Amino acid sequence: MTGAGSPAQNLTMQRFTLVCVQMAPRPMAIAENTERALELAALAVRETGARLVLFPESVTTGFTQTVETPSGNVHTITKEDGSRAVVTHDHVDRAEKAEKPERAEKPERPEKPERPEKPEKPEKPDRPGKPG
Repeated sequence: MTGAGSPAQNLTMQRFTLVCVQMAPRPMAIAENTERALELAALAVRETGARLVLFPESVTTGFTQTVETPSGNVHTITKEDGSRAVVTHDHVDRAEKAEKPERAEKPERPEKPERPEKPEKPEKPDRPGKPG
């Protein structure tokens, strides 16, 4: 509502420059990433007069998680831009994998003894009143 006496009538808009910085932080290089972010913030202010400089949420830590699957493939999940996870897959060729020791052969199971045959059930006599 912007009619007479509304709170919005008393507001004044100010123009300002906002800079969004996209950088690729190194995973867990916190001091290095922080120093680089401060340099980029100073550069943004110097070159644009920015009053607000935004960085990705993981700018200091460069969040990364690496998972190795049982097959030897490596999946790296890197959160570089603060909003999406980037997943890379490094496929390991079978020849490059460390040789797994051969499995020992399983001992053969002893044969189960044969079950004795069940005796035949005697026939049920016909019930009176039921066709048979």
